[in-house]
Amino acid sequence: DLAAAIQTIIEAGFDDLSRIVADAFDGATLTVDVSNGLFDLQLQQRGMLRPLRAAELSDGTLRFLLWAAALLSPQRPSLMVLNEPETSLHPSLVGPLAALIRVAAEHTQVVVVTHSDSLRGLLDNATEVE
Repeated sequence: DLAAAIQTIIEAGFDDLSRIVADAFDGATLTVDVSNGLFDLQLQQRGMLRPLRAAELSDGTLRFLLWAAALLSPQRPSLMVLNEPETSLHPSLVGPLAALIRVAAEHTQVVVVTHSDSLRGLLDNATEVE
């Protein structure tokens, strides 16, 4: 459940989530409405009169938010292998995706398989050799 996973990240106090979502979606905010024990994901974007619920979001937006939930999980595995994570994402989301991957790589080993020169370039520039 994406909304429950996002709520867990919010409750854990991960500031990276709000910063990356704002960068990815032009200042948007991501919240979870909890009502009668049900979690409802909401994305408030500039110019919109109301937040959009998960069912109203594009596949690419949902895919990005799923990557955010996986990569920012408070309990990360020791190894994450991402197979073409840029698939179905708008090109403007590749930079924020790279930022998510870099944040996750600070806490776990991340292997990325990609055909995207853009994503590879963003990740190569952030890689430090010791």
